[in-house]
Amino acid sequence: HFGSSTLRPAALINKSPVAASFTSTVAMTVASWPLLLCFVLLQRWEPGSSEDVSQVEATTPRLRASAVAQAAAGTRQLGSHGGSVATGEEPASDEGEQANTGGGYTAGQEGDVSALQNDSDVAHMETKAFVEQVGWCRQKGTKKQRGKFCQCDNVPGKQACFDKFADVPWVNCTSYFAVKEICHGYSSTTFTPADCPLGCSMHAGNANISEYAGNGIMAAVALFPKAVVPSNPVEAPQEPDQQDCELSGFWAMDEDVVARFWRVSYDLGNYQYVGRGQCKDEGNRVFGGYFTDTGVPFNECKDACSGQAGCVGFAVTDNEGCYVNFGPDDIPMEPFSDKIPNEIDGDDGAGAIAGTTAPWDRHCYKVAGEGDAGGGGFEGTAPSEDEHYWRVMLFPRRGTWAYGDAGTLEAPLGVGNTKPQDLEQCQLSGTQESDAVGPYAQGISFWWGTSEVTLWTGLPPTTSEDHQWKKVEDAAAWDHSMLMGGSKCPVAQDVDSLMGQREFTQHALWGLRGCTAESFVRLSPETATLDSLGWMKVVDEDFNFGIEVFIRRLLQHQGNSVADEVCMRKLIDNLWESRETMSFEKMKSELGGSGCMQKIEELAAPTGGNEDTASQPEFVP
Repeated sequence: HFGSSTLRPAALINKSPVAASFTSTVAMTVASWPLLLCFVLLQRWEPGSSEDVSQVEATTPRLRASAVAQAAAGTRQLGSHGGSVATGEEPASDEGEQANTGGGYTAGQEGDVSALQNDSDVAHMETKAFVEQVGWCRQKGTKKQRGKFCQCDNVPGKQACFDKFADVPWVNCTSYFAVKEICHGYSSTTFTPADCPLGCSMHAGNANISEYAGNGIMAAVALFPKAVVPSNPVEAPQEPDQQDCELSGFWAMDEDVVARFWRVSYDLGNYQYVGRGQCKDEGNRVFGGYFTDTGVPFNECKDACSGQAGCVGFAVTDNEGCYVNFGPDDIPMEPFSDKIPNEIDGDDGAGAIAGTTAPWDRHCYKVAGEGDAGGGGFEGTAPSEDEHYWRVMLFPRRGTWAYGDAGTLEAPLGVGNTKPQDLEQCQLSGTQESDAVGPYAQGISFWWGTSEVTLWTGLPPTTSEDHQWKKVEDAAAWDHSMLMGGSKCPVAQDVDSLMGQREFTQHALWGLRGCTAESFVRLSPETATLDSLGWMKVVDEDFNFGIEVFIRRLLQHQGNSVADEVCMRKLIDNLWESRETMSFEKMKSELGGSGCMQKIEELAAPTGGNEDTASQPEFVP
């Protein structure tokens, strides 16, 4: 409140009565203008519903600033300057934004921002004017083809990234890499742009682009204006159906074995994941067969192997490359698919797939044999009561199995809401019935040395129905199943244990048997924070693959990827051996000096075009 006594100049005193009256009136009018303005606003303002406000949409910083100015000054009717705020259209011109500046404060169209009072209101209520797709901007149907682009660093969010290039005419697609706050604006040719926005660097393209789309790489997101959405894009992940998802994650089956339960979108059948790299046999020889560099997604590559007698397995790349492997006597004389036409010479790899070797740009899967998980090792199958497909992968907790073998076991997992019967030995020994409630995971059977183990699990009866879900954003760094869509479940962080029954038969001791009610504790390498506290947590969980998950996640967040899997394996082994005395900072130092990694392609040093920007680092550490 501005009192007239504090604003009236001393010179007004001792004036004539008329002058004094006039000046007093002016002074009172000036002093009271805030109250008068409030009165006018209350008379003219027709407040809308909360639904109206929620539809506010601003497409550029200029338009958002204009909205703030209007709300503060009360002198403009929004929604009438050539473009509708509610629909996110651009104003026709700068002149259009200056129109309708008469007195008063008039409510606009539905979704108008005229009721907003300050910049924070605009920021909280605006909706984004773009459509998101998973991955970097790339030529539709490819993983790596891109036009010339500009890179802007320290961009705080997708909206700011989109706005950065919203008014740049040659930008056809925008990508945002949240981990490093890096924003890319892409041209459709290899020769534009001639320059970049202030503070941004120029980078070479490798192809002229007919249509951009997100390439599916989970590290980044491609942003398109709402009116320019590519046909059949790689869709951004939807909110997952959380049915039975409480079971998803890593669980300690006992002190020797850890199980991962996760749900995928289709049945992988009798195939097992072997590792990153080209498939090889027991004698380190690679297999012959047929391949293509691109154009065959995971499920088609799997089906191609399943449809050919003698196929021992297949490998896939993130560029939809497919390699179908055969023993030397089983290679078809002619290509069995027009989409997989190229012959792999190999070097007489024979028998079952036993491991992987360079190149490391692919993931190898083998047909499960007798004694393998999914062959003689497991009995789990996908449940009939829903259309979800669950998998279980078993890890030796300390890196090797009882007799020194490395590797994992994988198979379908039975999941449902029908409580399993007590295991046979539990019935015979009178073990107390488990109080576990559904959903249940069952049919899990494996060997540790000469001991055969069978178990089932469910949720503790005290489990709440309101879960603390956490989406695993960086799963592409460590989860091989990302090429077939990855896990369809978030992690229920409040569910820290499962319960059920565990039966064992020790065949080395005349078939000694037993059965106990058990609790299976959750391990959390995929959700641990990437700092010293997260590192301590993962070390305390004493899980070899958990260390690897943490390291791969950290590499991705640093803008790196693994260049040499053999080197990486040695590094993980070294870190594992010294984990109890290894600090987080020391671990990062070991990682940086290992020589096992390379910069992610999208974050590599700039090349070509402009010598000044080409010599600059891609981003500031």
